[in-house]
Amino acid sequence: MTPRDQEEHAAKYYEYADLPGDTPQERRAKMAVAQAIEKDYNMGPYPSVFLDYPFVDGYALYRPDLLHVMYLGMIQHLMEWIEAFLQFHGRLVDFDAVWRSIPRYTGKCKFNRPYRQITQLQGKDYRYIGKIIYPTIAAALNNPRPSQRKPFRDAIQCTRHLVSCGLSAQYRSHDEITIGNLQTYLRDFHHNEHVFLRFRKTKSTTALAQKQKAEIKDAMDAEFRREDQELLDCGEYLTAQRRGERKSAQQKAMKEAYNKVIADGGDFDFVKIHLLGHFEEAIRAIGNLPSHSLDCSEKCPKVMLKDAMRNCNFVPGFQKQILNYNDRLHSLNLRVLNLQQLLRENRDVCPPEVQHALGLYCRKDRVMVNKLNRQNLPIPEDLPVHFPHESQLSPRHTIKYPATRAFFVSQVPLSDHNFTLAEYLRRLLASFYGRRDIPNEELNRWEGQQFKSVTVATPMYQPFGGQECTFHKVGCTVNQPFHGRPVNDWVWVRRESTVDPEDDLQCYRVAQMVRIYKFRDAEDRRILSALVRYLAPMHGKSSEPISGLLRFTERTFSENSLDLEMVPIESIWSIVYRTGIPRTTHYYANPMIDLQTFNTFYPHNEEEDEEDEEEEEVEEDVEDEEEEEVEEDEAQEEVEEDEEDEEEGEVEEEEEEEAVEEVEEDEGMVDQELGDELEDEPEDSVENSNDSNEDSNISD
Repeated sequence: MTPRDQEEHAAKYYEYADLPGDTPQERRAKMAVAQAIEKDYNMGPYPSVFLDYPFVDGYALYRPDLLHVMYLGMIQHLMEWIEAFLQFHGRLVDFDAVWRSIPRYTGKCKFNRPYRQITQLQGKDYRYIGKIIYPTIAAALNNPRPSQRKPFRDAIQCTRHLVSCGLSAQYRSHDEITIGNLQTYLRDFHHNEHVFLRFRKTKSTTALAQKQKAEIKDAMDAEFRREDQELLDCGEYLTAQRRGERKSAQQKAMKEAYNKVIADGGDFDFVKIHLLGHFEEAIRAIGNLPSHSLDCSEKCPKVMLKDAMRNCNFVPGFQKQILNYNDRLHSLNLRVLNLQQLLRENRDVCPPEVQHALGLYCRKDRVMVNKLNRQNLPIPEDLPVHFPHESQLSPRHTIKYPATRAFFVSQVPLSDHNFTLAEYLRRLLASFYGRRDIPNEELNRWEGQQFKSVTVATPMYQPFGGQECTFHKVGCTVNQPFHGRPVNDWVWVRRESTVDPEDDLQCYRVAQMVRIYKFRDAEDRRILSALVRYLAPMHGKSSEPISGLLRFTERTFSENSLDLEMVPIESIWSIVYRTGIPRTTHYYANPMIDLQTFNTFYPHNEEEDEEDEEEEEVEEDVEDEEEEEVEEDEAQEEVEEDEEDEEEGEVEEEEEEEAVEEVEEDEGMVDQELGDELEDEPEDSVENSNDSNEDSNISD
């Protein structure tokens, strides 16, 4: 097939359009040309609005789209595979429990129903599911049996690498390292996708399975009819028990045949999984994928399509009118932005007509100008220039919703903790502010107030400007209910200033909010702080080997002074989105919730990952070799035992033979001695016999 080129295709189309088609011979010739064009370009000679549109290549417009390829495509397919996989292994109940326990994300609602009971999901929902599915399936597949370790690990790794591929594709800028990571994630996904092969059903496979199922049903129905006829010929009838047994056997055979065809005929040959391989090509061509995603056009169809449709006259070729309308509107908006920026840089030079055209008035002046325009009256030229307010929040932490009235530090003893509030405050000032010379009397006179919430400003990854942040609302109601239950969220606390290369936590620690305070010192300076309780990582400071996630639990020892610490609000980096593990008190920290967390806590050094995998493979090989050696040793021991038994048997046989020979020799010697005695004393024996005969005669 010839590569698509718009100029060549346009020339072929115009050549085809100029051919006459009045007679049957001309129409047949024209049809042959159309078939040749369709064969060469995989597209018929159909008119396109982009053929003669300036500076536009119609074939280069389409790029792999994150919305339809990743979210509405691969994530949706992955959820179907995971649901079938969990049902096959009996883990669907655990998955539903973990799914309902996932906390609410910023700007997203919590799922109150299992996934399979949700009837309608949109692209934004699948985007959110892609952020939470990795720790969710890892928690649902926790603690497998020995026979389930391999498939469970492959399922977790397959989900992990697909989600990582989707997050890497969301970068605003790329380099060779990020593109290499993207390709590595995609390669590892294809390496582990075989675990879901039996749950991948295509239309042709489903049709073949249904056909096989129908054939088995017809064959068994014919056999049942023949059996019924034989019973009627014998004057007997079919019992209800036998009828139920036949029906259950038929359903079982049909189900087994259906599952066998589905398991043997599954494949991953569909369009959207193929488009994942074109992400690298698209990124190198256009820079990034989010800027060219269809999210923008689907979010604003009114401006891009509906308004343009209202302003066209629907004559042939009205599609160009729609394109021209959008181009003109886009150009005017860019012109307005450029003029506003120029006027910001030179505020003293602003002609009245430009001010009026751009509407650079304050709210009060704008009302007056609109009123003068309706009355056709002149507008004053000395009105001040006012630029539209840029709604950009300040990137700092703020506290909200007071929980108590103002109090003195000495009035809060904190009887349920190890130390008083004054002692925690003293340690805060000494550790973070270097103020160690404040007497107790002064600390006790400080004013304080407790709050319920703090808004944490987390810098975005690859921001367009230095002030772009994501704002997370962290709740800390202590024992007071919020929407039916107390809320004491988990947060990332930046504690150390140096980074250990072997530390997966990257100098951050997971802590649970206990209380939020605002203090004012003697000079009326404000100090925002939080009392937090640190959680214990399960694998030191490293990720879990199988799932690759950070696993935490609450500390159980009695020395709570090591757990509780008062830290400044500024040291809270972001909120921790946790995932509970069924039947345990452990939690996973979700590293996929946003790009900033993904790039901070997720291991991207693929060389180390490959080395770890190689080490694991080497360890497995060593274990297999050790097991083989043990088996060989056992076999050798068995052989040696058999040889020893044979030798012992031979020794016993030899001993028996020797014993028999000795016995025979003894018997021979006895016989020989008896013979010698008989030969030496023949007369004595004769005399004795005569004497005995005489004695017998006398007795008679």
